[in-house]
Amino acid sequence: MVTMAEAARRIGKSYGTVIQAVRNGSVPHVRTGPRQVRIPESFLPVWAERGTSPRRDPALTTELEACYNVARELNRVGI
Repeated sequence: MVTMAEAARRIGKSYGTVIQAVRNGSVPHVRTGPRQVRIPESFLPVWAERGTSPRRDPALTTELEACYNVARELNRVGI
């Protein structure tokens, strides 16, 4: 288990990116105190290869795009 600062240094991401990933729950972590978070060392290589963009299920992306298109059409009604 490594600290968030150590994880950021090892994988070459900013400390802010690590904090955001922990808050969003996209990184497995363990809270060892009110302000102490540890990330498993075994996850670091996986995270480093994953890139910075979040992964989204293709079915969800299609559904969200359909909702966006419907909302866009509804907004054009008054024009």
